[in-house]
Amino acid sequence: MYEENRLLKDNFISLKSTVDHLSRQQQYLSAHVGLLERRVISLEEANGRNIVRDKDGGDNTSGSFELPLPRIIPEPCESTSKTPHLCDYCYRMSKNCFHCAQCGQEWYCSEHCQRLRSIVHEPICRGFCKTTYTERV
Repeated sequence: MYEENRLLKDNFISLKSTVDHLSRQQQYLSAHVGLLERRVISLEEANGRNIVRDKDGGDNTSGSFELPLPRIIPEPCESTSKTPHLCDYCYRMSKNCFHCAQCGQEWYCSEHCQRLRSIVHEPICRGFCKTTYTERV
């Protein structure tokens, strides 16, 4: 009985940590969507209509275009050593997770997972660390 209660408590803590992590991600994404919406509105106002111009000034009906957007750097998650976190590579909950030392936004349960995730994370992390304009969420 004691073992079942302990397992239930651990599962509850893992679930709570996952929900907290997802809540922080939702706040980050909501803030980013807000910035994008404001950027679209300002572009529409600058053009006087709802067509986004391409780099050469023509109507962009078939090509692609680039929007210079400010970067958002969320504040690093606060944690205690007893709090389990979700590994950003294997999605396993672990109390042994550690965060990216440079940006503090990614969590890993092992160095192996950190190396495997680095292909995706390094360009993002480099962008976070090089940014001079930041907006705190």
